[in-house]
Amino acid sequence: MAEKKISAKSEPRSRRRGGPETDSLVQILLNSYKGSDAGLPPELETLKEELQGELDSPRLLNPGKPLDHHSMGLFPQIEKEAYRLSRSGKTDTEIHDSILSRHGTRVTREFIEAAVGKLQSGADLWSEGPVPETLPILFIKPIKVRKQDGGRVTELLAALAFSFDKKGVPVSLGGWIAGNAIEIPKSVFTSLRVRGLMDAAFIAVPPDDTEPFWSDAAQRFFPQATIIQDLSAVFYPLTFPFAKISKARFTKERHRIASAVTEEDWGEASGTLNTAAADWGQVNPALGAALHFAIPVLLSLFSLPAPIRRAVLQGIDMHPIADEMIAQEKFRQTGLRADPMKRLYFAQLHSEPDWAKPVTRFSQVLREIGKLSKAS
Repeated sequence: MAEKKISAKSEPRSRRRGGPETDSLVQILLNSYKGSDAGLPPELETLKEELQGELDSPRLLNPGKPLDHHSMGLFPQIEKEAYRLSRSGKTDTEIHDSILSRHGTRVTREFIEAAVGKLQSGADLWSEGPVPETLPILFIKPIKVRKQDGGRVTELLAALAFSFDKKGVPVSLGGWIAGNAIEIPKSVFTSLRVRGLMDAAFIAVPPDDTEPFWSDAAQRFFPQATIIQDLSAVFYPLTFPFAKISKARFTKERHRIASAVTEEDWGEASGTLNTAAADWGQVNPALGAALHFAIPVLLSLFSLPAPIRRAVLQGIDMHPIADEMIAQEKFRQTGLRADPMKRLYFAQLHSEPDWAKPVTRFSQVLREIGKLSKAS
């Protein structure tokens, strides 16, 4: 409910759907992670109508591969091993040590490639490639479409694939009707290839019960991409990098972070990513540096207010900044206090122009990161 209140207090609907001064990026992300079809911009409304039109024709997609709710991500063998160990009751530390002892060299090399190589290639693709105005991020948004068969109406799961241009305006990449199997039309596949997003740096999928479906689909067609499952989930994966953990364990960890923020222990919550990077850095300095390189990029995806973005890039403690925002009553909706990422993310909706200008230029963030990495 808090999210709906905030969106209602943001820019007027006409401005949100207008030009570069709108907060369409904010609204799309908000709607995506609420699992809502409300407030779709015209570009995606049109795509949804096209998908609905496909259902009115006899030409439907053939069933694809059955769903695999335990599909793994970037490093299948390693992640399967981590998942097996977690199911057997091993602690995170024991799993961490076991994987490092058996796969240490390979993990280091591949993880650096994933954290830095793909980010850099995505940035290069975006700034110099065939579509310089498109972000190197692919968003997958689930929607419901209706198939009418005589007097019977059936709801089917479908997906919209989109990215954003540098002004935060959605760029439609196509869509497909999922049903109960994984399938993607050739037109979407071609559209993504033409736009240079076949190896997108990041893919954002919805954090709901359909997440395994979208993760599996994304990994099948974009095996080199990094999957982002949730706004707050960016805190946890680096503390337990290679395991597809159970929903119960993941929920428990999120509650731990939420509790820390509710009790105003902002340092513990906001320090999770950097602590994980430091731990990995003890194993391999280059790996730690790669993670520190990737962290600001992850955070920048959610258009953090400029002061917080600068604090992250410069390694400054964000606790005083968060305190200042709270003091200015930026978080009247208590529901937001339960999620550290959302507290920062939604702060811009209540911020004065001179306090926090939303970050809409991903290239600027990447340039700043590049300067910092060269300086170090």
